[in-house]
Amino acid sequence: MLLYRIITLALWPLLFFYTLRLALRYKSFKYFAQRLGFAYPNIKNDIIWLHCASVGEVNTCLPLLKLLQAKHSNTQFLISTNTVTGEKTFLRQALNNTQHCFLPIDFLGSTKRFIK
Repeated sequence: MLLYRIITLALWPLLFFYTLRLALRYKSFKYFAQRLGFAYPNIKNDIIWLHCASVGEVNTCLPLLKLLQAKHSNTQFLISTNTVTGEKTFLRQALNNTQHCFLPIDFLGSTKRFIK
């Protein structure tokens, strides 16, 4: 675990600038802020959270999400993705009772902010 943290810390500047580059490319401040662990939606405790890494997982998850929404109509759903294209695919569905966020980069500070 120590080696992983050392490597992550060493790569942090590269991850930061790569994330910034993608945010500028897609014109998405939300992507940049959330990947760093900031600006998350107000999430209630009674949610069902599904993580979809990117577009393929979002497409695969949609039938399950719709089934869960039919069974749990009063429940809020949180869909997290790693990519802007995954977010766009999800948002095109315009589903009720759902929120989207980006999963943070696996770095101690951003992960703690996300969990909080």
